[in-house]
Amino acid sequence: MNEMQQLVKDLDYIVANETQYWDILSSKYIVPFLQRLDYQIQDSSQVLHEWKNQNSEGMRSLHELGCIFSKVRMKSKNNENVPNSFSIAALKAGRPNLIIANHNDKLFSVLSLYESIGLIPRTEHVLLCKETTTEEEVECLLLRTLLYVKVMDGINIKTPLYCLVWPEKLQARTLEKVVSLFQKLFLEPSRSQQAHLYLFAVVSSNHDNPLSYILREFGPIISELNSHPFDIYEALYSQKVNVLPTNVPGRPIYQVQLYESTKVGTGKTWKIQRDIRYLRKKTNKVQSVCIRLNSSDIDWEEIVETLWNYHPCQLSHASQETIVNVEKRVNDLNYSKDNWIVYHIDVSSCVNKDINDFFFQLLYLQHIDTMNYSFHVNPNMIFFIEIPSKIDSFSDTSHNFFYTLFFKMKFPVKLKPPPFNIGDKGQLSIKWMEEYFAGKLKQPSFVTGILRFFTQQTASSSRDINVENKINLNPTEISQFMRTYFPDLISLSLWHVTMFFNFLFTQFEVLANSRFLLNECIPFRHEATKCAIEFAQDLCFYSYNEEDTKKTYTSQFYLCEKWKKSKELLYLGCPAIAWEQEVSNTWNGQEKEKRMELLFRAVNVPEEKKKISDKNVIRFDTMC
Repeated sequence: MNEMQQLVKDLDYIVANETQYWDILSSKYIVPFLQRLDYQIQDSSQVLHEWKNQNSEGMRSLHELGCIFSKVRMKSKNNENVPNSFSIAALKAGRPNLIIANHNDKLFSVLSLYESIGLIPRTEHVLLCKETTTEEEVECLLLRTLLYVKVMDGINIKTPLYCLVWPEKLQARTLEKVVSLFQKLFLEPSRSQQAHLYLFAVVSSNHDNPLSYILREFGPIISELNSHPFDIYEALYSQKVNVLPTNVPGRPIYQVQLYESTKVGTGKTWKIQRDIRYLRKKTNKVQSVCIRLNSSDIDWEEIVETLWNYHPCQLSHASQETIVNVEKRVNDLNYSKDNWIVYHIDVSSCVNKDINDFFFQLLYLQHIDTMNYSFHVNPNMIFFIEIPSKIDSFSDTSHNFFYTLFFKMKFPVKLKPPPFNIGDKGQLSIKWMEEYFAGKLKQPSFVTGILRFFTQQTASSSRDINVENKINLNPTEISQFMRTYFPDLISLSLWHVTMFFNFLFTQFEVLANSRFLLNECIPFRHEATKCAIEFAQDLCFYSYNEEDTKKTYTSQFYLCEKWKKSKELLYLGCPAIAWEQEVSNTWNGQEKEKRMELLFRAVNVPEEKKKISDKNVIRFDTMC
């Protein structure tokens, strides 16, 4: 069953149902097809009523469908920006033109053509070939090229430009048929004499494919055309969207926002999730969809299926199963036709340059077709795109790799790393460390106050320093604290900073609650805090996968065999990893003993147990 036959079947099913289901069914199964003809169309009710009123079957039904769609196309706004006259001296009307694309930014060879004539390319105008592209799809493009000029002859509408892009990606058998189509429709003398002044271009990356070969006399034109003062990029996606009600203040939101950083793990995902939460706080009409592009091959079917995840109808075609429990799915998804759909597109480092084809179709043509789905980008859709810091198969910058996103683009880019999101544990840890750096941990009054805070004593207990009521630090104060005391940690990832504070909170909680430590000299808490901070920094740097830290540190497990076999009570120094420092920072035996002693005391190891543990505990200098 081809696409038109399936469309007839979907229309028959929809109009046979109650009208209350027409809108939700047609929004997925009919409207995306109509949007190929008119990108602005959102309502298919007129088409559905016309279809319900006709009683044709078989080939007659296909004819009726063609008549209905012709009316849609006649009213289309797809070509409204075409200027009064052609302005591309390099392109010739009434014959195919061969364009050999620029090697570094191939798809912008296509955009430069449309920029030159002041036309925004739509999916009607451009066909990007893939391995799955069929001969029928190419034939439809060629017929649109010829028939549009013939049908519109005498009407005050100028001819648009149609492009076939990357014919070399077609399967060999399909490409052979496409070559025959070109010879029949464009190159036969009888056809060329009757041809109207259409505009058609074949954009290829090389001369070696069969189609480029037969068109060699019509080119090649090297794609470095001078564009007119028409900014196709401004006209597409670099616009603000009015997500929030007019009376609700808030920061601007753009239809496409890029999130990038030069380091791995700096919180791009967290920042996108925070921006989505921000929108949801401002309006309840927000749905979000996450798309992970984590393969070198583009699975178009899976991607488009995921793009439709916000919609209650999840089957590829209209059927009885489609409307079963559809109302429940509407409620579960909080779906509404006027919702904002926010897409988080998470791009992996393993993608290849073909990913630019996907972004070209999504962000420029605004439409993607597959064997089972059609997806159109509507005005209520927002795209937050997470750019990987590095590309596995590419040594140059990510800007050169993702050229469809960065070349000549004005998409807003968020480079600034998110503020430290340290949570309650981080706040308590910083409050403890503020007193430590101020030397107050050596004072008995502070220790008593801290102990009562962590053990949740009654508020009536008197203490000189009330940490419980101490105001939390704001992001600026947290950043200043980190720059002052831990400047090396600022360059690490958000994940490592979170690990740093979680580790410290665990250690400080032990220091505050240990009755054993309460009987020790007060200054010991100061020394134990110092030790915990040193270990927390070590833990972060050992876990950070950067070349400079690899040269300085290594980590190994020193798990004792006696630990496994012993029946006595043993204590494991926390954490259960023994670190060695290399190069010029090697610990001596005294330093190792000092750190181990501090750990014993920090985790509340009694003196009598320390003697038992001396030979069995994991040591820094022994590998069992």
